[in-house]
Amino acid sequence: MRGVFLILMFVFGFQSILAQEKQKETPKKHSIKKATLLSVALPGAGQIYNKKWWKVPLIYGAMGTTTYLAIQYNDRYKTYRDAYQLRQDGKDDPFKGKYNTKTLLSFTQDNRNDRDINIMITAGLYGLQVLDAYIDANMFDFDVDDDLSLLITPIVIPQENQTYVGLSLNLYSK
Repeated sequence: MRGVFLILMFVFGFQSILAQEKQKETPKKHSIKKATLLSVALPGAGQIYNKKWWKVPLIYGAMGTTTYLAIQYNDRYKTYRDAYQLRQDGKDDPFKGKYNTKTLLSFTQDNRNDRDINIMITAGLYGLQVLDAYIDANMFDFDVDDDLSLLITPIVIPQENQTYVGLSLNLYSK
């Protein structure tokens, strides 16, 4: 009986020691790499990881708008391009009598350019949200104290033939 008691004490005592060691572990650091990779994999996921939920609708609103516009311009581009091709082949097109060939070509080029611009803007917004997640992850543990002070002190910098006088500006928290 005494042996069983000693074994139970050893087992439960060992578990409490392990539990105390686990409590002493440092808190999990906020991962910059994880925030960036999440944002690359799914726009807005890095912002959610960084606890900046309010940015997600802005990201999807902006990227959704430019994607929608790119699709619309692409559809118009195809319509005008096909009509222009039909006209070049000497066949009837949907815009016969409404637009001349030069105007049809101009509409084709304008819609293609607008589509390409919206695709580039969408890609830029994608990159910008990845950069935002990266920067937010870097600044996650940054202490933003209401009690920041500015210390302005004069400095003298001697050089070989001259002496420079200036100001040193330092932000610090009390």
